[in-house]
Amino acid sequence: MPVGKLLLRLSLPAIAGMFIQAFYNLTDAVFIGYFVGHEGIAAVFVSFPGVLVAMALSLCFGIGGTSVISRHLGAKEDELASRALGGTMSALMIAALLLSSLCIIFAEAICSYLGASEIILADAAAYMRITFGALPIFMPMVTLSNFVRGEGNAKLSMYSMMISGVVNIALDPIFIHTLGLGIRGAAVATVISQSLALAWLARYYLSGASVLRLRARHLRPKLAPLLEVVSVGFSAFARQMGFAVSWVVVNKLFAAFGGDSGIAVSGVVQRMVSFITMPVAGLGHGLMPIVGYNFGAKSSARVREATRRAGTCAVLLSFAAGLLIMAFPAGMLSLFSATPEMLRIGVPGARIVAIGVPFVGVQVVASSFFQGVGRGGAALFLSTLRPLLLFPPMAAALSHLRQMNGIWAAFSAADIAGTLITVCVYLFFRNKVYGEMESGKDA
Repeated sequence: MPVGKLLLRLSLPAIAGMFIQAFYNLTDAVFIGYFVGHEGIAAVFVSFPGVLVAMALSLCFGIGGTSVISRHLGAKEDELASRALGGTMSALMIAALLLSSLCIIFAEAICSYLGASEIILADAAAYMRITFGALPIFMPMVTLSNFVRGEGNAKLSMYSMMISGVVNIALDPIFIHTLGLGIRGAAVATVISQSLALAWLARYYLSGASVLRLRARHLRPKLAPLLEVVSVGFSAFARQMGFAVSWVVVNKLFAAFGGDSGIAVSGVVQRMVSFITMPVAGLGHGLMPIVGYNFGAKSSARVREATRRAGTCAVLLSFAAGLLIMAFPAGMLSLFSATPEMLRIGVPGARIVAIGVPFVGVQVVASSFFQGVGRGGAALFLSTLRPLLLFPPMAAALSHLRQMNGIWAAFSAADIAGTLITVCVYLFFRNKVYGEMESGKDA
């Protein structure tokens, strides 16, 4: 298939599915803000770093496994691809059960450390216990969604996210308001929706519809392929862990300067940015299996074309997202029943953050490129660069100079600096990667 058409075929379903996922995350906050208030929003966002840790593990296995599976498929090694699928899922379930148990037992202590005040601690811990009790559902859902994209079935991944999103949106008002469960109702609605999405994905593999064959013999994790999965996926893990660290830093700083309102508005702004930049993330998800498959097939020309097209689209989409946030910050915040205090903090903050958003696309595409070709070291560095190496020290330093506006400025400063470094890393490795493909083809 022509590269441009293939990129659209794999990216658009990913973008649509991720939009729906992000939309229901936003509607969670909208319903909680309307029916519970800003303290409910703060309680959800306090526990969000824990969700990012679970996502980090899921993406480590999901993206690492996708890269390995797509390269095996490109090399016509279907049995090895099936073994990678089964072994990865077994290891993931062990990690999910361990993390779930820890967060259920220590929910109060974790939420207190993450910045929960006495006012919101009980709700934050209750939300964490329900959602983290379902990690053996959530984490396989995320990982399998990546796998089906890796074998080229992006629409199935989109449908699973659509199921999860639509069901969650429908159940939120019922469980939060009609049944009077408040923030606990939002958590229950999320778990139910994720269960249905996982069932949809599991049916695909267990029914034999997949190119891959998931059999009992494939479920035993083997060290060598699992290490390969983790080495490639570790960059995605580190990136999400970096986001978790960044979120903890932001929660603590905003709690110090703005209390529960500060935590609520910082969470809302970050969700807004994530939602609007979702097409860029979807583009990265669509690019990676193309790069991985054609790297395995030694087709350097198709890898070049796919990366160039994805990079161009990512820059344009990021620029449009930045303009949108810059133009309508008050309207976006008002969707969450923002209080006057939240608007006072959030409107100038959103505009400052928007300055750095146009630079996000380059980082996503470069990281997806290195993940696709199996360059775990470069992908790891780029994945941790912005959220872990740049943002936390910048936020801590600038907050002492400009308080909350300094924290907002750190978002943009980290995005701009991260992009400049990313370009340098890509240019340094680019010829080596393409030379490896072309020499392998000649051999």
